Amino acid sequence: MLGIGLRLLSVLLVICPILIAFQVNNWDLKRTLFEESGVKEIEDKLSGLNFENVTWTVVENEVEYNEAKHEVRIPIDVYSDLGFRIKILEVEFDISFDGQHTTLRMQENEVELVPKEKVRMHIVGTFYEDPRGKEIRVDTGRIVIEKLGVIIEVRPEE
Repeated sequence: MLGIGLRLLSVLLVICPILIAFQVNNWDLKRTLFEESGVKEIEDKLSGLNFENVTWTVVENEVEYNEAKHEVRIPIDVYSDLGFRIKILEVEFDISFDGQHTTLRMQENEVELVPKEKVRMHIVGTFYEDPRGKEIRVDTGRIVIEKLGVIIEVRPEE
């Protein structure tokens, strides 16, 4: 009997503080699990992310195609009009042209965007014919960035 009572007491000692914390924070999970200052800090770090202020330009006259390997390397100039630095960690696009589908990925490990500066990066992929001069359609894509230690994955709305 004493063993059951001790187990019940230990369960109550674990559960009661959790229930009290939820009740004090009006049963709000976010407020219960995160300090208000921590939530505010994350919101401040992510404020100002507006990708309309980033310009991506394909440098068409410098696209390289290796017929032996069927690989394409596409240079892209990225200009940031954001007021802060961000790192681009991954870029991936699913594209199609002339009935072919392939995935293009960022060649560099990471690219740092500095405000008001242009940086060059490359996306690479496999094509079974030279894509230069053809109309290419981007089907889906994603970009992974880091801002002040926070990693964000951006996907276009479908």
